Amino acid sequence: MSSFKKSVMGIFDRWKASTCKASLQLAGKRCTLQRNKVIKWQRIAEREIAEMLRQGREEKARIKAEQLIANQKLESAYDILETQCELLYTRIQYIDQSKECPADLICPIATMIYAGVRLTVPEMANCVRQFELKYGRIWCQQHIDNSTQDVAPRFVGLLTITSPSESMILDTLDEIADKFGVEWKRPSTIEEKLADALTISHSSSIPASTTPPSVTQQQISPSSSEPTVLPESSSTPDKDTTGFVPNPKADELVFEDLDKEEQSISNSRPFPAGHTSASKALPAINPQGTPRRPSTLVGFGCRDKVGEGEIGDAEFDELLQRFNKLKDI
Repeated sequence: MSSFKKSVMGIFDRWKASTCKASLQLAGKRCTLQRNKVIKWQRIAEREIAEMLRQGREEKARIKAEQLIANQKLESAYDILETQCELLYTRIQYIDQSKECPADLICPIATMIYAGVRLTVPEMANCVRQFELKYGRIWCQQHIDNSTQDVAPRFVGLLTITSPSESMILDTLDEIADKFGVEWKRPSTIEEKLADALTISHSSSIPASTTPPSVTQQQISPSSSEPTVLPESSSTPDKDTTGFVPNPKADELVFEDLDKEEQSISNSRPFPAGHTSASKALPAINPQGTPRRPSTLVGFGCRDKVGEGEIGDAEFDELLQRFNKLKDI
């Protein structure tokens, strides 16, 4: 009969600012009490963890540290919720006068509705009921599911049940050991061991050079701040360092010199008796029995005897060398 009475009375319920204000005040005080209980439990848990570390029971200390981390998150959630209740308590008149939910109060109200079904705060259920009468059941259901993403992201993260990482657990144990003066060496995690191994392998594979660069290398190596400028290629041909200057009329000069040499030799050396023409061949052997040297100049035959005004072998060789030089030019 009592349940039927409650259901009938629920049909005729209406939004009341006074009821919501009283419920917000009670919910804020309840959050304060719950937060103090959590803090008290944390102090007891820290002493237990320190005693476990002192006795060498590290595995049990790890499990207790996980519970401690979860309660630390719950303490922060109660702190945020207490602040939101105080804010809505002071703005209740503004909420009562507006038909729609004010834009600057959507996040606090959505956070309270989200926490009403997840935390054990009886007074919070009355607040959620009043906001449901004010803005409708569908609007409240969206914030219960957080489909509109209007709930404070940090509050959602605090109430999300996740397993803490190994590094977070070890950091908590290390802080408790330092706080209570327990000698405990923090072991390295798998990530830290891998990072150390990679650092050692990298440093061993690429040894750092300790010898400074020589003066020659410093002069030759270009500066990192100044760009290397290559010499411009000259369009003019390179100069010849041998001293030779090409002459475009070299062929004419060669033939003129040969003509002059031949004329001077022919004037200074008469042909021997019996030779009417230089084109006639001479005997191949000298009277002394030595072979004659054939003449390479045009108009000269072989020489029988070197007399006054005649050319000897040395002069002939010199003339032949000069001729070859002029010919190579």
